[in-house]
Amino acid sequence: MILSRAPLVLSFLVACALIVDAQDDAYRFQNEWVKYESSDNLGLTADKLEKTAPFSFPRPRPAVPFGIEPFADPTPEKGAGLTDRVPVTFTEESGVGREASVRFGFPLPKGAIFEKAGARFSDAKGSPLPAQFTVTSRWPDGSIRWLLIESRIKIEANESATSYVSFAEKADGKSTDNTLTLSQDDKTLQISTGAVTVTIDKTHFNLIAKAFGSSEKVPSAWKSDASGITLTATDGTAYSTAALPPESIAVEESGPERITIRVDGRYGDGSGKSFMRYTTRLTFRRASPVVEIAHTHINDDLSHEFTDIASLDLNLQAPDTITQVLANLPTADDKGARLVSGRELSVFQSSDSHSSWTIDGQTKPGGRTSGSWLVSAGDARVGVAILDFWERWPKGFSAGENRARIGLLPKLPGPTFGDDLPYHLKFPFVSGNYRFKWGMSTTERLAIDLSGKVPRKALLAEIQSPLVAIIPAGWYASTRALGDIPAPQGAQFELWDEFVSRSYEQHMDLARAQREYGFFNYGDWFGERKRNWGNNEYDLAHCFFQQFARTGNTDYFRLALRAARHQADVDIVHAYPDPRYVGANHQHSIGHTGVWEGPNRPKQATWSHAYDEHTDGTNGHTWADGMSDAWCLTGDPRVAEATLELGEHLTWAIAPSFKSLGTHERSAGWSIKALMGLYRLRPDPDYLKAAGQIASVAVKSQTLDLGGAWAHKLPPDHDPLQRVGNCPFLIGILLTALAEYHEQSGDETIWKSLEASTGWLRKAWDAPRASWPYSADTEGKPTSPFYPAHLNPLVVNAIAYVAEKAGHRADMDMVLKSMVRDFAFIDREGFGKELAEQMNFTPDTLGRMSRFYGRNDPQAAPLLLSKAETRLRDEITLDFPSSGDLWQRGPRDQSAALALTSDAAHPSVIRKPYGSARTDAQKSHLTVTNASGVTILEREFSPGEKLDIPFEISGKAGDVFRIRMQDSITGAWRIAGENIRTVLDARSKLHLAGIGQRRLSFFVPAGTASIAISVAGIHQGEYGCALISPDGRVRAFLRASNAGADPMIGGALPQYSPGPLSYAPDQSQTNAMWELALWAAGDIICDIQGVPPYLAPNPENWFNPEVSPATP
Repeated sequence: MILSRAPLVLSFLVACALIVDAQDDAYRFQNEWVKYESSDNLGLTADKLEKTAPFSFPRPRPAVPFGIEPFADPTPEKGAGLTDRVPVTFTEESGVGREASVRFGFPLPKGAIFEKAGARFSDAKGSPLPAQFTVTSRWPDGSIRWLLIESRIKIEANESATSYVSFAEKADGKSTDNTLTLSQDDKTLQISTGAVTVTIDKTHFNLIAKAFGSSEKVPSAWKSDASGITLTATDGTAYSTAALPPESIAVEESGPERITIRVDGRYGDGSGKSFMRYTTRLTFRRASPVVEIAHTHINDDLSHEFTDIASLDLNLQAPDTITQVLANLPTADDKGARLVSGRELSVFQSSDSHSSWTIDGQTKPGGRTSGSWLVSAGDARVGVAILDFWERWPKGFSAGENRARIGLLPKLPGPTFGDDLPYHLKFPFVSGNYRFKWGMSTTERLAIDLSGKVPRKALLAEIQSPLVAIIPAGWYASTRALGDIPAPQGAQFELWDEFVSRSYEQHMDLARAQREYGFFNYGDWFGERKRNWGNNEYDLAHCFFQQFARTGNTDYFRLALRAARHQADVDIVHAYPDPRYVGANHQHSIGHTGVWEGPNRPKQATWSHAYDEHTDGTNGHTWADGMSDAWCLTGDPRVAEATLELGEHLTWAIAPSFKSLGTHERSAGWSIKALMGLYRLRPDPDYLKAAGQIASVAVKSQTLDLGGAWAHKLPPDHDPLQRVGNCPFLIGILLTALAEYHEQSGDETIWKSLEASTGWLRKAWDAPRASWPYSADTEGKPTSPFYPAHLNPLVVNAIAYVAEKAGHRADMDMVLKSMVRDFAFIDREGFGKELAEQMNFTPDTLGRMSRFYGRNDPQAAPLLLSKAETRLRDEITLDFPSSGDLWQRGPRDQSAALALTSDAAHPSVIRKPYGSARTDAQKSHLTVTNASGVTILEREFSPGEKLDIPFEISGKAGDVFRIRMQDSITGAWRIAGENIRTVLDARSKLHLAGIGQRRLSFFVPAGTASIAISVAGIHQGEYGCALISPDGRVRAFLRASNAGADPMIGGALPQYSPGPLSYAPDQSQTNAMWELALWAAGDIICDIQGVPPYLAPNPENWFNPEVSPATP
């Protein structure tokens, strides 16, 4: 059973909805959660949007910063220089040895290097390797922050190779013959790599207008057909990149190793009409016959909110008739693939798991297609490899006669395509066409080997699994170019590393179970509020790029890059009738770009939505760090230009008109933090100024007379009583952003604000729980019963910043304890939102902790958040409360017992409807019997009823009464009253509702050999248990988590089962009361073996109901 995180998500958000057919003509699909517009309903038009004041950006969007120059005059000194020879390790992970391209960002410390001339890239023996160096980011003082390095290395299959980066005082005067050349005239561009010569037509851009081998004497190679890339409209009209002259053609990169040509334009038909736009990048490398293509398709059609297209294809033309096509046909169960060939071959990847193949007229089913082909036309051969072919479905490829067609978005087989998909995957498929919302884009990446001599596996490996540069974490940490990355030091922070590793695995399990694939979806996660695509909330890309830098785990790198690319294409607004929204970052939404809730919350939400504060930079869901990381680490220009779009939106459309924080202070926090991420990429003074404008609004509105917490009347979802106060995690986000701004600006008013607000957080801190309440009043008193430990990392970053600068040991100890409560108790978190909540700020916090304790407590520093250091973990466990109501929710046939402490009592059975689970049961039953088995109370009721059933019992002290509740999990119940003791039966999956964190008591008889406790969390998130012996020591400890896959969309999620917690007590510890500590994000199921299976709220209440009269 899987339910959502109970304390933070309203119960209606976990209802299990049934998918039904559309109920009216306006919607092609709707269920309890969402509705998608019909094929005829193209959504809004510009004239239906709210009229706003005219707006235009005061400057063109900055260019992608290849070769970025300083914004300020560099210091007259030449820089501190570097004597280090820094190793860079590459590991081949696709099982294909080859001469591989490498492209990576190399970080440099502030003030060290101002010019790239002395840069060297060498092999393990110190011999220089041909390389291209490009400055991609600078520090505010003008020194180089990131240097993009491009080269090639020889590497064996599944092996590692180490190269080195160093800097000489003087540039090497040696020059090498450069086989990579570029020439152009008014009509054409010609690029020669030494292995192939390609002509690009500047007037009719069809990508590869002409291609020859190493010289024009070599027979002509394959080329693009006359149309280039063809966009087919729903009425059958063909628009192509070649029909209209491009708007611009630029040499985006040029050096001895790589040339990239960027072409921007609009698709056109034969009459001169245009439709949508494109940006195409063609990359050529020295001595390589391969052309890499990155084609970005952008819907800038503003006639309607939605625009449908039939297909998007790239056609290649052979110089002769095709004689053979080679490919690997995957089995339908994806347990292997076999080599197939034919004169004619086509494949259509219809989903993330199914493909259909036709080979010389015979149709065959297939699974996940790898995405590589070799096509021969006599002696002329061409190899094709497409990145993420099955992951970014639909995709297609066909070859026959003298053409090969690459289906970037292939023609769909019919109007019912997608009808059988789960609802979260349906949205872009409408009546056999693809639907784009205005401003959405997609980038398809592929490689074409014009020689046909590169082995197919090597061609695919180069684009699907390029080598990733692993630079020592200590170097990242020392440069701080990527932020405060704490380098590994022995066992320090091993709980954190273990949490991330396990969370990654669970996150990927969720992706497979929830089928998080598709050309719009890949790189994002699904399930926010059980209906929305998350749009990588809390910047999952930044989270995993940081952990990659710390660990060198390339899986983290690849996940982060996918997330950044998704954000750049889909989540950023690239076109809209009102230009002020261009560059905005959509928050979690239906179809990525809709709304996250309906007008009658929580009713159906729609993909259609007129942009407002839900979309713009005040939405509290805007981030740039991950995209900035992707640029700095990889030099991906598409990600960079989207990041710059976001920067312009924040700088010119948001900051000047930002007037108030509202009731969600993170709206300012995330905007400031995004601007600081942009400032890290490109230290433009306008970015810093914009961040300062928003920060000044925050400081001016801070309620210093009310504790410094930006106090206001809390909204009902934060506090049903709507008292005056705030939410610590929202304040934590704002303060983290203010700390980043203060670190760059040194603004003293920001420092005073940080000191005041961290003081409020100090008051709201609950030391026994080692967490903050979800909300608190101005005095720090809780206004919420929930203490979500997984939000601790969002709260503490700025506390650590102030503590480190001011030397506050008590505050840093508070930070440490809060981190222990999170990562020593929460085993893993696969759901994207909660995972990123815990990851985004944590490396920075850990870096500050490591420095602080290294200076102030060098003995403690090596064991921070280590498995060996359990003192704080045990202290937190022993502080769990042992009082309060216990609500029982299951099993179906539940039992408890009570014993008199006097001769009579008047207890009550209290039942309340609980959660949103559904039941087919018509009636529930309550029975109370005495020690003789005589029924003294019987009651039948509806599963939806709220009950308070008093009854009277009498006898003598110690008399036992049994309570049997035959009920569904639609309700929770407890026993209340005086002059009684109560125990719950925990031998058959006792289900406790909303346990939070709690200590319960049980008895260990003399002679007990072993105690076994099994627990399972019901709601998404953490759960666990610990055994506490009579001497107050934690003897055994178990932590786990529930991944929380969405039950509405199918898919089987592997559930991690930690097994029972077992402990063999010393006999001196038996014949005594023990305690069981339980914690969970919501409900927990508990089962006890080896001892009397009864749990009491505290030791004084425990008795054994099997013995009468009952005795303690």
